[in-house]
Amino acid sequence: VSAAGQLPVARALLAIAKASEKGKSVLECRARWHQEDGQRTRELRFHAELRYPWTTFKRKWQALRSTPEGDKIAMLRVTPHTAVHRLATAMATEERLKGGVILKLDPKNTAVLYTAAKALATLPHVAQHAARGSALVCVLRWNQHTEENTTAKWLYAHVLPRSADD
Repeated sequence: VSAAGQLPVARALLAIAKASEKGKSVLECRARWHQEDGQRTRELRFHAELRYPWTTFKRKWQALRSTPEGDKIAMLRVTPHTAVHRLATAMATEERLKGGVILKLDPKNTAVLYTAAKALATLPHVAQHAARGSALVCVLRWNQHTEENTTAKWLYAHVLPRSADD
């Protein structure tokens, strides 16, 4: 999915989150910058892939959290004023040191979603090793069916390395 501009990028991210929550399987997504030859503007491209059932993801995330470093996995809250490059650098550092990171996003705020998507696309450029940064994927969790029948207040983006055996 390609998107350019704050609103289309935010809607693309929400669509991936909704599709992942509605399905029985996790959608792993990556965001990448794309610029056509001769064009002055860039756009974001989202690549999403059905990987495994939610139970497998939960087991994988729990195994990550059970390591000594994983016990301290950071949850970074993204605001409309968060700097994209600093967020991407913090995400890359947290993933390298602890194995993963979680972004806490307000799904009603397009600026927040836009900032998070741009940071995801910037990850390969700020990681110490480009190959490691390119191997990072994002799993979005947004519980659409809460007990009160309302949409959950927060959207969570789990950033972790894609396993070689997956």
